[in-house]
Amino acid sequence: MNGEISVTVRQVVTTRDANGDSTTTSSTSTVTGVLFEPQQATERTDARSPGVVTPAKFYLPIALQLNADDEIDSAGVTWQVVGGSSVWQDQTEVPVKRAAVV
Repeated sequence: MNGEISVTVRQVVTTRDANGDSTTTSSTSTVTGVLFEPQQATERTDARSPGVVTPAKFYLPIALQLNADDEIDSAGVTWQVVGGSSVWQDQTEVPVKRAAVV
């Protein structure tokens, strides 16, 4: 794992009104004291998929529920949350991925 870093978390919330119309709002917050665990990238085997997918995990020092609509920005790189986060004793593990086309 790398040393502690600061990240920006963007959470997206979609709500529906009485007519069934959806409204999407987003909020951002900065979290400090975050740990980052890079993982091994994979290359495509299908021409229709992204060229390289890089998975990783962020460990946040706060309890925060994230889902697949949310993103984490770190050092100018945007990471998409995969599935959702896991909260344990006021800490959060967040699996993420970054896809690149080559």
